Amino acid sequence: ILIRGSAGVGKSTLMRHFFINTLRTEELIPVFIELRDLNSYNGSLFQYILDSINKFSKDLNTTQFEHALSAGFFAFILDGFDELNQEKYILTLKELELLYDKYGKNYYIVSSRPNESLESFHQFIILDTIPFSQKQAISMINKIDYDQDIKKRFLIALSGDLYKRHISFASNPLLLTI
Repeated sequence: ILIRGSAGVGKSTLMRHFFINTLRTEELIPVFIELRDLNSYNGSLFQYILDSINKFSKDLNTTQFEHALSAGFFAFILDGFDELNQEKYILTLKELELLYDKYGKNYYIVSSRPNESLESFHQFIILDTIPFSQKQAISMINKIDYDQDIKKRFLIALSGDLYKRHISFASNPLLLTI
């Protein structure tokens, strides 16, 4: 699955949710990777994933990892594809496609801001995030622990025309909370 959305819509939060939820099910081994960390890594995506796993367990060698990959034991949660620099972006895109082609029994969830080159992910189902509706924006603000008087005035304005006048901010969860 490729989850696309603009900055601040909650892609990284969603990816962390997938990681925690997968941990709870105990059916797959979740591997959460912040792809921006690949920018300073001098190796392949495959090796980076193995090195990341071995931060917690030094016992997994390449042969064992390949065997586990072949069996489909993993859920790879790869956050922030758009945060890769240009060189790593192209290389990682190719490596991810090869990884999926060779080890397709595993689950792959990737998040990114929209980018035309991601259309080449033919194996992936692309899901686009949608902005908050006015009702959702109001619901979120109601859940925030904040000064009640300020929150009340903001909710009144948001229920009025503030949402429509500033929809690009009010429909984005991160910008809305700011």
